Amino acid sequence: MFENLLKIVHPFMSLITEELWQVIQERKKGESIVISDYPVSAEDRIDGRAEEEMEFVKDIITAIRVVRGEMNIPPSKQIKVFIKSSSVAQHQVDYIKKLARVEELTADENIQKPKASASAVLNRCEIYIPLEGLIDLDVERARLQKEIGRLKGSLESIQKKLANEKFVNNAAPEVVEKERNKKSDWEKNLKKLNDILDTLS
Repeated sequence: MFENLLKIVHPFMSLITEELWQVIQERKKGESIVISDYPVSAEDRIDGRAEEEMEFVKDIITAIRVVRGEMNIPPSKQIKVFIKSSSVAQHQVDYIKKLARVEELTADENIQKPKASASAVLNRCEIYIPLEGLIDLDVERARLQKEIGRLKGSLESIQKKLANEKFVNNAAPEVVEKERNKKSDWEKNLKKLNDILDTLS
C-alpha cells in the first residue's frame, strides 16, 4: 500500500519517493521506482454512493462559501445556516459546520425560509443564511437578480441546443437526455430563485 502511494506521488516528489522506495525493501540492481508498474485502480473498491454523498456535501459547503463571499461576510465569522432538505445526514453536518465556519446548522425538509436570509439553490436542497445585522437587503436582491440573469442565459443556450434538430438527431441519446435533464433542473432552480426574490420585495 505504502509502495503504491510512493508511485502515485513520485511525479511530484521524485527524489524523496525514489529514496524511500529503495529503502523500504531490498531491491535488485538497476531497479527504480521510475520503471516500476504504476498502480491500477481497483474498480470493485470504488463506492459510487460515497462519492455522490461527498459531492453533495462539497456542493453545500461551496454554496455557503460563495454566499459568504458575495455578501462580504468574513471567513472567520461564525454564521447560522438552515438547509431545506431531507438528504442531509447527521454525520455530514459536522463536515459542513467545520469547513464552512457554521456555528449552528439546522437541516429539515420542512424548514421555512427565515426572514431576511441569503439563499442558495442546489438540486437537492435550498440553503438559507440569516443576514440580519450582517448585510443590506438591497445587496441580496441584487445578488439574486444577477444569479437569475445568469441562469436565464444558460437556459436560453440549452433551449437553442435542444431546438436544433441536427443536434438532437445526431448526438448520442444519453447526451440528449442529459441536456434535457439539465434544462429541467435549471427551470426548477430559476423558479425557486424568483420565488425567493419575491419574498424580499
